[in-house]
Amino acid sequence: MGRFYNVNGKQMYGEHITRTVSATGAWAAGAALADLALDRDFIITNIRVTAAMAVTLAATAVSDAPKRALQTLQIVGDSKTFLSLTGGVVGSQLGRMLAFINKFDNECAGLAATVDVGSTSVTQVYNFHPGHFKRNRFDLSVIIPARALSNLVARIGCPAAAAMDSGANITAGTYTITVDGVSGIPITKDMYYPGAYVNCYPHTAITGVNGHTENVPTGGYVRRLFLLTDDNTAVTALRSDAQVTNVQLKLSKESTDLINQSFVDLKAANAFKFGVFGDDQPAILGAIATTRPGFNGTAAMPLGFACVDFRDYFDPVLGLNMINAQEGDAKVNMTIAVATGQTALYWDIVYPMDPMWVGK
Repeated sequence: MGRFYNVNGKQMYGEHITRTVSATGAWAAGAALADLALDRDFIITNIRVTAAMAVTLAATAVSDAPKRALQTLQIVGDSKTFLSLTGGVVGSQLGRMLAFINKFDNECAGLAATVDVGSTSVTQVYNFHPGHFKRNRFDLSVIIPARALSNLVARIGCPAAAAMDSGANITAGTYTITVDGVSGIPITKDMYYPGAYVNCYPHTAITGVNGHTENVPTGGYVRRLFLLTDDNTAVTALRSDAQVTNVQLKLSKESTDLINQSFVDLKAANAFKFGVFGDDQPAILGAIATTRPGFNGTAAMPLGFACVDFRDYFDPVLGLNMINAQEGDAKVNMTIAVATGQTALYWDIVYPMDPMWVGK
């Protein structure tokens, strides 16, 4: 089943498709798996990666344990990278970044079932929805133009065996991918495609106020910036509010700061906008018998995670227009308060549709 879409002034019927990819990936400690080919006979609008891990959790399970089932993830087709969750220290497990973004967008962090001490398996689902309308899996506003590509693959990196529990190793696991999309509709010039990626900054020194600079990427529209700040715990880095204490946005043509606020206040603004709470404490599972802090959630803002939403300050849909900008025209400055650990920056970017894909 599907629906009618207005395409270039014409009514066209698009069929909605959900398909689980036939190939799966088997977890191997710290390994990069072989590419998993994705379907290319329709436009892809949403991708879910399900990680089913065999591990018997003990009272030594770490914060964010289920979210650590995915170390890295890339979606790559021809010469384009549509999503890149790579880089950083081994203990960062960047699947956590996507899980928290899912929590912001859909109020769901992807854990299939509540886990506790003695659980023998963990199933965590990660969702990549590039469109503007996050509740619609078949949203055609931002697409992966699979039908126009000669190849399209997912590249998965596995976490270490001890990534979930310092006292119990992952012993096996399977990664399964499901895609949503629309067939029967041509790619149009009004659609966009994603180019979201992470760059990681390892903290090497304490800075002055707003003393570390990251240039806002150019060439597309930057909708949001997500920040995940970790300490330097080996194997399983822990989220922390102590790493970054202030965030500033400066434009080269503006005499004033558009954003200059504490990290804690940025989190508060996120909470009031997105209703985000829970997953607040880097604490071991079972450390507090009545609350189970960490990934079962309590009513507090997540530690070490925040969003700078450029749509609040620029275009309400597309955010900051950096298509014709030069490097350095927009800068995000941060106050680094701890000389160890790292900050992972997820740039939520979309690009105007490539003319070579239009009509396919």
